[in-house]
Amino acid sequence: MNPMDLLRLQELIIFIYAFSLLCLYYDFVLSHDKVQKLGIYTLGIVWFSQTIFLFMFMMQHHRLPMHSLTESFGLVAWLIMTISFIFLKWSPSDYLILFLNIFGFIFISINIFAPVKDNTIERLFMRNELLNIHVTLALLSYVLFLIAASLGVMIMIQDKKLKTNQFDKAFKRMGNLAKMHFYSRVFILIGTLMLLVSLILGLQWGIYYIGYSIFLDIKVIMSIIVFICYMLLILLSLKWYKTFSHFAKYNVGIFIILLFNFIFITMFSGFHY
Repeated sequence: MNPMDLLRLQELIIFIYAFSLLCLYYDFVLSHDKVQKLGIYTLGIVWFSQTIFLFMFMMQHHRLPMHSLTESFGLVAWLIMTISFIFLKWSPSDYLILFLNIFGFIFISINIFAPVKDNTIERLFMRNELLNIHVTLALLSYVLFLIAASLGVMIMIQDKKLKTNQFDKAFKRMGNLAKMHFYSRVFILIGTLMLLVSLILGLQWGIYYIGYSIFLDIKVIMSIIVFICYMLLILLSLKWYKTFSHFAKYNVGIFIILLFNFIFITMFSGFHY
């Protein structure tokens, strides 16, 4: 298999893993058995593909992938998925399976997209391809965050109308409050996963071409802060599942920070602008 075909296959694995996490999160929030099974099946697909890659690596190199940090991440991700299936069999825990595989997703993303330091035409093309994926995923995540923030604004308006008993036409046309809250959480989860992969790709590209000084770039710092804020929002949403207005306010507030980062901070970046 040539490097570009392998890259495409690995990209597909990342998206399947993200879809699996989305299903597990959906089940975690709403206790939906069919969605949980779909999440477990898709996680099995990722585990099976990673088992094949691990076996191929061992056949080719006659060792376990442990000679570098990025190699080890791939093995750790495979172990996390294996342990997840063991827990599903003997001690099922929605919390544990979901949180374990969030880390598994991070590790496998770093492992798959780690740059190889050679300057062949194929490798240079692959690194440029990964940079394009970084930008595309970042923009897609921004769009999803925009949709979630728009729903957040509607939730706040709807909540205010409920408290003041303003049951007018605008109130009726906005839709169900619980559904808007649920979909905003789903869009935030998908957007956060996309932003995570985008950050991983961007940082790996930056470390390779610029060095570790990339972590001092104001745009990079702000992007990491935005990602952490959305991750905290996802975790806190478990507490605010029925407190729609609190979640909506933080949702809109974080999106304002994201817009500030995207529009203004970019101009002060050493390489983004």
